[in-house]
Amino acid sequence: MPTHAGPNIFGEETLVFGYDLADTVNSYVGEPTTNLAVPTWSNWGVDASGYSTAGTRTILSPYHVRIDDISSNTRQSFAFYSGFNASTTYTFSVKFKKIAGTPTLRFQIYSYVSGNWTNQTFPTTSQIGLTNKEGWQTASYSYTTAAGATGLYWYIQDGDDYTAYTHSFELKEIQLEAKSHATPFTAGTRSATQGLLPLIGNSTIDLTNISFDSNAQTVFDGTDDSMVVSNNSALKNNNTSIEFVIKYLDTPNGDIIQFGVGSGAYAQYYYRAYSGNSYWNWYPVGTGYGDITIPNAALPLNQYHHIVMTGNDQGYVQFYINGVVQTGATRTRNTQPSNWTPADLTIGGFSWDGYSSSIIPSVKIYNRVLTASEILRNFNAIKSRFNI
Repeated sequence: MPTHAGPNIFGEETLVFGYDLADTVNSYVGEPTTNLAVPTWSNWGVDASGYSTAGTRTILSPYHVRIDDISSNTRQSFAFYSGFNASTTYTFSVKFKKIAGTPTLRFQIYSYVSGNWTNQTFPTTSQIGLTNKEGWQTASYSYTTAAGATGLYWYIQDGDDYTAYTHSFELKEIQLEAKSHATPFTAGTRSATQGLLPLIGNSTIDLTNISFDSNAQTVFDGTDDSMVVSNNSALKNNNTSIEFVIKYLDTPNGDIIQFGVGSGAYAQYYYRAYSGNSYWNWYPVGTGYGDITIPNAALPLNQYHHIVMTGNDQGYVQFYINGVVQTGATRTRNTQPSNWTPADLTIGGFSWDGYSSSIIPSVKIYNRVLTASEILRNFNAIKSRFNI
């Protein structure tokens, strides 16, 4: 079981599924992508960028290099002659750490068109996002290739051409992507089932139908986005707590979380929103389904909300918002239909009842009912992170 950074989260010893986009160690790897660059520094050329003397390049590992300039200039470069598309946006990125001196790093980028290098851009240090600070930071720049382009030329250089510098810095994790923004580094391809890992390794999370914002964070677009978690018997429990954080970006609508639309076309449980209300139910059957109903006015747009839904084998379900059980949000649950069989867990939307325009940065499912005091303590542990 992975440890949780920060305040204790109660119930994690009984976690059967979960993800957390802020946990880049155990869960969030990054948006699916392919690194089109050759990320090993030994394959990159070195010159003095028009100056008389090049500095010293020390390769610390295949993806990590140190540059030392003493009245010199060091430029590294790679020519990609084929495999690229014309009039297409690509994003170039590399991690940078200053050792001594003020950062002056720049990119120089060309398109390759019919044997010629053209459409030059030479973004400044600030334009690639670097500032004079300690620690690692990411330099990135998005560039659109020229009409007719089939390749690219990328220089990573210590400032202006024909100019001497005296300072030291390190670079690592070169990346070139067919995207309008940079994503976390991969040496090759990160597939749709490798970008987000469950906090316990009993399911596969598929990000094929998920949108990403300019910060490479997941966003459900409200049209057809949904996250699919492979069917897992551990999710089927008579005692369950479903805990998640959500920010609605538009009028709440659609199936937010749904597990187990089986052979009888019944879900074991769902949380959905439509017609001004949110609904939580367990084995919804019969006329009206017996939903717990919460007015959406309790969940304002563009604010994060911590929601917990519980169900137990004594037949009761409850609904909490920001650590508080909701009035009228406790009732006897339905019983399992005889023809029910488990299916996938879907998050963010489902074809039957629509899709949610929202951000859902964390979901956790436990195989026991969290107590009211545990739910309140979990809310208090995360509320500052989401400014709730």
